Amino acid sequence: MKRYPAYKDSGAVWLGETPEHWRSKRLGSCFKERRETVSDRDFPPLSVTMNGIVPQLDTAAKTDDGDNRRLVRAGDFVINSRSDRKGSSGLSSKDGSVSLINTVITPSEGIIPIFAHWLLRSRSFQEEFYRWGRGIVADLWTTRYSDMKPIWLSIPPLPEQRAIADFLDRETAKIDALVEEQRRLIALLAEKRQAVISHAVTRGLNPAAPLKPSGIDWLGDIPEGWGALSLRHCATSIQTGGTPSDVAPAEDLVGGFLWFTPGDFGDSLEITASSRAISPEAMAAGGVRVFPAGSVLIVSIGATLGKVAVTSEPCSANQQINAVVPNAKVRSRFLGYSLAEKSAVMRYLSNASTIGIMNQEKTKEIVIAVPTLLEQDEIANFLDATCAEYASLSEVATSAITLLQERRAALISAAVTGKINVCEAVALVAASRHSLGVSAMVAGVVIARYGRQSGHGRVWLQKMLFMTQTHANIDEIEGRFLREPAGPLDRDLRDRVEADLTAANAIRVTRVQGEREAYHYEFLGDAAQLRADLSAALGVRMDGFERLTDRLGDLNTKGIEAVATLYAVWNDFLIDGQTPGDSYITREVLENWHPEKSEKFSADELDTWLAWMRRQDIVPSGTGQKTYTGRLFV
Repeated sequence: MKRYPAYKDSGAVWLGETPEHWRSKRLGSCFKERRETVSDRDFPPLSVTMNGIVPQLDTAAKTDDGDNRRLVRAGDFVINSRSDRKGSSGLSSKDGSVSLINTVITPSEGIIPIFAHWLLRSRSFQEEFYRWGRGIVADLWTTRYSDMKPIWLSIPPLPEQRAIADFLDRETAKIDALVEEQRRLIALLAEKRQAVISHAVTRGLNPAAPLKPSGIDWLGDIPEGWGALSLRHCATSIQTGGTPSDVAPAEDLVGGFLWFTPGDFGDSLEITASSRAISPEAMAAGGVRVFPAGSVLIVSIGATLGKVAVTSEPCSANQQINAVVPNAKVRSRFLGYSLAEKSAVMRYLSNASTIGIMNQEKTKEIVIAVPTLLEQDEIANFLDATCAEYASLSEVATSAITLLQERRAALISAAVTGKINVCEAVALVAASRHSLGVSAMVAGVVIARYGRQSGHGRVWLQKMLFMTQTHANIDEIEGRFLREPAGPLDRDLRDRVEADLTAANAIRVTRVQGEREAYHYEFLGDAAQLRADLSAALGVRMDGFERLTDRLGDLNTKGIEAVATLYAVWNDFLIDGQTPGDSYITREVLENWHPEKSEKFSADELDTWLAWMRRQDIVPSGTGQKTYTGRLFV
């Protein structure tokens, strides 16, 4: 991206050279401190977080001094003054109150609030802000308003402030969308890893193996020839760790004896390093519980209850960890994998609705499926290789997130300090962007995400638009849906979104010749930008839209047709003031929707889809427009 034509020395190290026409001003002349104190009974409490200003979090530390809080007005910038909360700041979108540890400042008339948000949340400013703080300990300084007032800022003219804010709104939304995709991938990999482990340790590696009931509800059927044994019959001992009373475990202790805590547990089954260790003197003094190599360690209390690891060398642990020493019936790694998929069972046994604790006796009650030792080794080897593949993919995604976040931080700092000239880029976007309505943006987003899947063409898209309008309450789609053979259809809406997206060079519509005439969508546009534009248009409704598309996006054409048709019929009944049972809904679909419906679906199929909809919480509320028939024979 281009730089400005001319620069000058700003006089501030953190700013460096700034554009020649930008004004250098002290922060105190650009912002006024708001010092009014109020009660959180009159002004709702807010939390100052790394993600900005939000309603008070449940996890926030609360005091009894609710009548002595700092007033915040919409448009104020709030920053936590403590260096251990570095980055916790943002522009408030609502009135409220914050604890007195925070500094509240109001931009002057020459500062656009959203520009102030990007400027003061930039990494370069945050470092400068805390550099002006005071305190005894370097990592626990406090920067008050009086300390920050002398900080030099470089302020562009108002039109450039707006251009920079618009640029950063757009570009960071793209980056955030990419980060979210990577996080979803990591979550999906974790789910798949857990599913593979669960299947392997309860069903084995032979899909054709005959099964028998295990007699345990949470275990289900297991292969014939396997046993179902509780840990009391699979272990030589089950012990609980402890903390030495004479010499406490220490960090960075060279040559110390491994001493694990829940914080040392990661995603890998094997655990090899502890953050703290026991000194040779403490070991010599006795009183340390030593677990042999091959012990299976289980976190038995707290937020990570049920985390499991296998140790490859002798070790000890604190009192939050139980150690299972396997006997000759089970291998350590197989036992570790078997227990790794029992976290839900452990929470149940531990009464985790309160403060769950898995003591030794409760741990002994856990039942696992036990094959031969040879099969145990084969399963453990298979899971080692499979989990390594998932871990590698997850590491790639994690690295991508780190790079994207670094890119985001660098882009913000470069824009707000004038190292790049974004005005031309903003003007080009404004000039070239085709004005898309919400219906076209919704269609474009779902095509971008799911359109590559086989069969996701016109019929599928129409059902997605209908469900988005009706269930996600996106009324701007403005569809008027007809009861057609393939479900709810608005031909005018279909033609309009296709025309708008084609004109914006966002999609290509291709006619596919086969047994039936069909159309295929190819997405050509900027998916991240389109999602950002839709998010800006929908606001808080974007979350509901994404939840719905997450559930429906992978359905094939017949599945989405069944769901959309059942939803439409059910919703029509509710609009008419009726509360139909399942049999009434399916009968309406099969007998009164369209004659072709009874040729496509059976009552049992539709009942299955109704049950699926309830499990997914896709249940109508009787809002929106009714579907209509437009046919003489109905």
